[in-house]
Amino acid sequence: MKNKLPSFPPNEATIITDDADAYFHANAFQMLSQAFLESPLPATFIISPHHDTHWLVVILNKGYSTPSENGMSFYAIPKKLMSLDKVKSMIHSQCEGSYVELENSAKPEG
Repeated sequence: MKNKLPSFPPNEATIITDDADAYFHANAFQMLSQAFLESPLPATFIISPHHDTHWLVVILNKGYSTPSENGMSFYAIPKKLMSLDKVKSMIHSQCEGSYVELENSAKPEG
């Protein structure tokens, strides 16, 4: 039996800033690679197009001197409310780090 993937409200963004919950969601959608988790940069992010209705974004902040600035966050942004270019622009403006797009990754089953 397949695990059911998390779902999101159709007309609003979902923002998860709790590390464990963000990790759970990112892992459920197969967005976490070793290279992403081990990136030496203070901010690294991934945008995945592999959800039918939402752009999925994972941001990993680490190496900051203030512990509250570090951690993982997960965003599910409705595709009908924001284009991929707008999502990329929004994330680039908020993060100083590398960008990894999962265009060629497999779509998770669920």
